[in-house]
Amino acid sequence: MIFKESPIESETKREVFVEKLDLEHAKDFVRRIRENVISLEIVDETEPTCSPFALPIVDKIIPHDLLRAAIPSKSLTQIIKERLLTTRVRLVCLYKGDWDGIRVVGELPETVKCPNCRSTLIAATYLGDDGLAKIVKRRIRHQKVSNEEEQAYKRAWLSASLMQTSGKKAAIVMSGRGVGPSTAVRVLRRLHRTEDDFYIDILKAEREYARTRLFWD
Repeated sequence: MIFKESPIESETKREVFVEKLDLEHAKDFVRRIRENVISLEIVDETEPTCSPFALPIVDKIIPHDLLRAAIPSKSLTQIIKERLLTTRVRLVCLYKGDWDGIRVVGELPETVKCPNCRSTLIAATYLGDDGLAKIVKRRIRHQKVSNEEEQAYKRAWLSASLMQTSGKKAAIVMSGRGVGPSTAVRVLRRLHRTEDDFYIDILKAEREYARTRLFWD
């Protein structure tokens, strides 16, 4: 363990044993094991990997920088890839504002186009973004928008620019938790020698968001 005998390990143990541990139930659990009320089964694995029961839990806590060392990098990459490719994303056409649809990232073509006007100026946004399409239409009609709406439109324009140049790959990056267009630019600019490098970079961006989100909220 890379943090063994470090202040991080000490603080983690303190938090677990002082704040998180249910001591009374833990004692009861140990007592039941000693009295053979509960039996333990040890399974030897030829390769270090997660239990199928643990994978959904690990998948949720990975962005919070926990259990990082518990999973081999290959398994970790596969978990990230599967999660991102099964994420649903909202797509909005910025060229004419005539399309607003929800798609699964993994099912997107390499070049994403509006099914109505065939434009590639498609912004990827979060599922609950009901206002973007309305903002786009008002902009097209040269109607007044608020400062907040103008900022949302600029973010959407950056997203659409990434989708034009990187296609599905940009959608994959922006489907990461807390990974917006600005962060996606940095990820997409980096040289990724392997597919694993690409997905690990997205994970790093998610972890950075998880680390700093309290300051944004």
